[in-house]
Amino acid sequence: MLEWEILEVGLEDEEHHPLYVVTLGYGESQTREKVQEILRKKLDVSLPKTPAYAEMKLFLDPVAGHASVVEITVSGEEITTSLLRTLPLSKVVSEAIEFIQEQKKEQFALPGFQEIEVTADDRKQWPRGDKKRVSVLVADIFNHAKALRIPPIPEIAKRFEVSNRTASRMVAYSREIGDLPTVS
Repeated sequence: MLEWEILEVGLEDEEHHPLYVVTLGYGESQTREKVQEILRKKLDVSLPKTPAYAEMKLFLDPVAGHASVVEITVSGEEITTSLLRTLPLSKVVSEAIEFIQEQKKEQFALPGFQEIEVTADDRKQWPRGDKKRVSVLVADIFNHAKALRIPPIPEIAKRFEVSNRTASRMVAYSREIGDLPTVS
């Protein structure tokens, strides 16, 4: 199955503003495994052909507690707008942060974001249960995603295991009852 996957995460040499370079590959899993081995061993050989590679520069600001995607470069032979739409930025940022924390043995504090747990019981509450309970969770996820500069609607959809359209309705309800500010 074709999908995006993190191949390598490395630190770009900047003292005061550490930028992490996340290398992604799109293609068959066997090809991605070969690429990962080449990158890991730093072999001086050309990479196998895949439909696409992406390099994302990620700035982690521990003081403000958010991550920023600074730059994305996509290259390959089969770059299309539909392929670019499949690049899961919020997932990649989350996975890259986890990888960095494992490698560096240090914590990057994303204030409370990982602790926001949506249980199966929480999921059952929408749309005919305790909507206020859902609204509070939606507002928390929305605000933390915005702080991380990742799209909140897909993050809510992922956590509640619903479509983006349903997640949009959840956000609208949270705005309606005052848990989220209205958009002006």
